[in-house]
Amino acid sequence: MPKYNYFCKTCQEKFSIRHGLQESIVSRPTCEQECQLEKIPSLIRKTVSKPNKQQKVGMCVKKFIEDTKKDLKEEKQLLSQELET
Repeated sequence: MPKYNYFCKTCQEKFSIRHGLQESIVSRPTCEQECQLEKIPSLIRKTVSKPNKQQKVGMCVKKFIEDTKKDLKEEKQLLSQELET
């Protein structure tokens, strides 16, 4: 599922949540009340740097995979913290 970023005008906080494309979110998962949400466009895009003459192509791919694994690990930690609260 894709991850979407929102700003809650009621609580004045930013948050991210994963949900399906057809789903609509009416409040933050941690709020007791219905919120006024504004979707924030995601501007973060991963790019693979072009290899220079000293780098092998496989090294760029390996670095991209390592960076993505790191991002996933951080996201997993955030999600587990949200579930604990």
